[in-house]
Amino acid sequence: MEKFATEEGTSSFFSKFKTLDDKQDKVNGLTFSALGIGTYLGDPTDEVDLQYVDSIKHAVRKGVNHLDTAINYRSQRSEKVIGKSVKELQDEGILRSNLIISTKGGFLCSEDSPETFTDYVKKEYLDTGLIKEEDIIENSYCLTSPFIDTQIEKSLENMNLDSIDIYYVHNPEILLFHLSEEEFYQRLKEIFTLLEEKVVQGKIQSYGLATWSGFRQKRGSKGFLDLVKIEAAAKKVNIEHHFRYVQLPYNLIMLECINLKNQLLVKEKLTFLECANRLNIQTISSAPLMQSYVKNLPKRIFDFLPGGHTEMQKALEFVLSTRGITSTLVGMKSSKHLKENLDVLKIPAWDQEEYEKALKFLTKGM
Repeated sequence: MEKFATEEGTSSFFSKFKTLDDKQDKVNGLTFSALGIGTYLGDPTDEVDLQYVDSIKHAVRKGVNHLDTAINYRSQRSEKVIGKSVKELQDEGILRSNLIISTKGGFLCSEDSPETFTDYVKKEYLDTGLIKEEDIIENSYCLTSPFIDTQIEKSLENMNLDSIDIYYVHNPEILLFHLSEEEFYQRLKEIFTLLEEKVVQGKIQSYGLATWSGFRQKRGSKGFLDLVKIEAAAKKVNIEHHFRYVQLPYNLIMLECINLKNQLLVKEKLTFLECANRLNIQTISSAPLMQSYVKNLPKRIFDFLPGGHTEMQKALEFVLSTRGITSTLVGMKSSKHLKENLDVLKIPAWDQEEYEKALKFLTKGM
């Protein structure tokens, strides 16, 4: 039995749990659901753990095969929730090869409870010599090869997995505020070297960057991430590298990835999405609802958007109808929001004319 997502497994998933064809995307030999379930929100409690297990299992049964987490989410509890959910789904006959599972590393964290953060970091990282005080940035971040190596192993343990399908370097732009650009790309090359080794070992299948602001800034700004240089760093490690994904926020308010030409490829100015497409790097969008903040937008915006659905569904559909977005991660902990979000999988994506009209209104009509 396969221990990671496979072409056959992810494809057969949609034979059993049917969604509309335009709510799936096949890239890198895997078929992704248009919606993925995120696990960032919520208190680190047993009650929230149970809510997540129920939500994840329900979402999978409704056609979601993309599950995303991070080791620092809810003090490692979100990874453990993924592991518990996957095991219980396997008992129902849903195979590991049906599911695309991603996690992230870079932030220091406690285990089970945030109150233990200081003691945990000292005991697990500092006292063991794994990292030094000077490796820690802003009291919560560390991006060294030994640290990420340990985090991968811990994530596998938390989720009770043999392999992670996508491993993200978490918010690497933080490092750019503390290193020179040359030092940053050298550090990134070192991390990519480790990740390529992990691919060879079978511990991960591919890797990428999970970012917040790095790709949404003007070129030359402090903390700006250059996708061409990043991909070049991966190529220096392995010409046939496994750097294949970037995660970044995109929604009705955060439109930078499609309207800010901040990337430069062979002297041509491109938006992030255009550049990622040229380099064959897949884009996973996050924060499509900005933790429901988009509902505070003027009503006239939602009235203008096509479709006769709820405001939150229209906000989601805008992201899902964007060409170049492989899958969109949305937190789905509460049963009410879960149903509303999952219903989008039954709604046909907007055609290109509808999408372009909406985008023009959002960028000029506001």
